Amino acid sequence: MATFKASPHYSVHYKGGNLEFDHVGLYETSDEGEIAVLNGLCPRYLICVDEGGKTTKEAEPKAEAKPAAKPKAARKTSAK
Repeated sequence: MATFKASPHYSVHYKGGNLEFDHVGLYETSDEGEIAVLNGLCPRYLICVDEGGKTTKEAEPKAEAKPAAKPKAARKTSAK
């Protein structure tokens, strides 16, 4: 499933029909033909949000968590 973003209610003519984006501007499809047409419009008219399982970046190993710093004790005031 691929997700694309455009202006709300944007439409693209495709094989005698229309690909209609919703009121937020999102369109999801798993049809390879539609994905090819919509990828041709990226990035000029559309934003490719999710390319359907393709990862653009490899998973980075998580950095080790540093132990939390101990809170400092409150200073005592002298009563002179």
